Amino acid sequence: MRKVGSGKSPESRVAVAFPMLSLSACRPLSLGSSYSVSALPRSCLCLLLFLVTVLLLCSSWTLTRLLPAQLSPQNLAAAPREETAPENALDSPERPGRTYAPAGVSGELSSGAEAASEALRSANAREGSRELISRGDTELRLHPDRLRGRGGTFSPDRTAVRDARQDRGIPRGGGVGGLEQGGKKEQTDRDVCGQSETHPCSVVFIADLDVGSRVDSAAEGGKPGELLFKSYALKGQLYRHPRSGRAEARRAEARSATAEGVESADFHFRFSPDEVDVLYGSHNVGGRGMELSELVMFNEELLTFDDRTGIVYRFHWREKRLVPKWLLVEGDGQSSDKGMKIEWATVKGQHLYVGSFGKEYTDNNGNILHRHNFWVAIIDGQGRIKRENWEGIYESMKKALGIQYPGYIIHEAINWSDKLNRWVVLPRRVSREPYDDVKDERRGSNKLLLCSEDFSNIDVVDIETPLPVDPRKGFSSFKFVPGTGDKVILAVKSLEDSTQNLQQSFLTIFDISGRVLLPDTPFPHESKYEGVAFV
Repeated sequence: MRKVGSGKSPESRVAVAFPMLSLSACRPLSLGSSYSVSALPRSCLCLLLFLVTVLLLCSSWTLTRLLPAQLSPQNLAAAPREETAPENALDSPERPGRTYAPAGVSGELSSGAEAASEALRSANAREGSRELISRGDTELRLHPDRLRGRGGTFSPDRTAVRDARQDRGIPRGGGVGGLEQGGKKEQTDRDVCGQSETHPCSVVFIADLDVGSRVDSAAEGGKPGELLFKSYALKGQLYRHPRSGRAEARRAEARSATAEGVESADFHFRFSPDEVDVLYGSHNVGGRGMELSELVMFNEELLTFDDRTGIVYRFHWREKRLVPKWLLVEGDGQSSDKGMKIEWATVKGQHLYVGSFGKEYTDNNGNILHRHNFWVAIIDGQGRIKRENWEGIYESMKKALGIQYPGYIIHEAINWSDKLNRWVVLPRRVSREPYDDVKDERRGSNKLLLCSEDFSNIDVVDIETPLPVDPRKGFSSFKFVPGTGDKVILAVKSLEDSTQNLQQSFLTIFDISGRVLLPDTPFPHESKYEGVAFV
């Protein structure tokens, strides 16, 4: 039997044995008592041993040719390898970053690279702008056709960005399918939110009915003459289905959330079949109240905001009731006693940021009456309030969009993203012309702003809304879809048309490269919704 690690080839072992046989051939060899080789002539004996040695050498050479070659490190490096892509690699929305040849440049390809190039072109054609968002690193890349501003690529603070593999349900130590090395499944937010129709995300919306919020108190069971106001809360569910049909959807529902079928699934949304929940309140200013704008989870409380009174309410959505928590006044908190016209709110770190529409308050002649709506209230976990003047920040966003006074932007949807380390902004209205109450209703925006933490770097993304685009629609609220690394947005658009006494709302989903994943979907009844939250 061949020894492992002896370090000698078959040829060397035979070469050592040959002189031993030659020496033994010179001595008489007894094979038995009845027969002696010494009787043979010594020359014949030597010839016989020589022939045996030649036969052994030939057999050794034959065995050597049959044994597998032992490659040296140099030979191993030069040996050809066959690489195969993992199954469904082209269908995965999250792939390692690639290097592309410059547009319009073609080079000679080797036979191996030719096939790889064809696969790459196929992947790009099938994937579209999905490749524009790299999940393999923390660098955010946006398509130049849909991006304007101060550069198309910037790297967020890496200490504030979670590993992209965690967003995909893959542990840091490697592994596939969200499994740790010991076989235990890693729990992620997407594992329990929207992975299939049987495991949807729960979503709630809140309405701002403007002057329509006032109701007849006696008709609603209240006291005659009492001022009473209402708002609507509407629920829905977001889930995903694989593109390959219902049969595959049923199989995907039996798999984990990181299965390939769910990874490449389409978004679907269904509104609750129940009637909307009607919320009542009596707090008002000048006969108007309960005009609720925005929903935010802060300190484990769901908050909503009255843009008429400046009241911040705790919203107990299961019990369908509102409890006042804070009263915010506009401006710096000292110059005015008017309630803050709250239009957006978001959580950054341990603080709640509450803002207004971010524009000078003017009359129809363009005269500036005050600048209170540039101020932002910042509330900590203990309820302490400080204020910051964001006029310079709002001006930076106008500059990124090429807007100069008397042009303007109206904001109702601003969120901070810890995962992107960016402010994400969806302007409601954008105009290069002076403000006009009626014309303003047809100046809806289709832009997305990605802003660095200090707003010194702002990228503008054009959202690919399917044609025809209704200029009356503008963004009133949005939230990041859980489990997408804050790269997919569920947004609410609202529409107001005073000439037709019309209010409508629409839901849409798109990613931060501007690719629409769910086109505008109308709400089940004609009301204006200005707040959304995952609950």
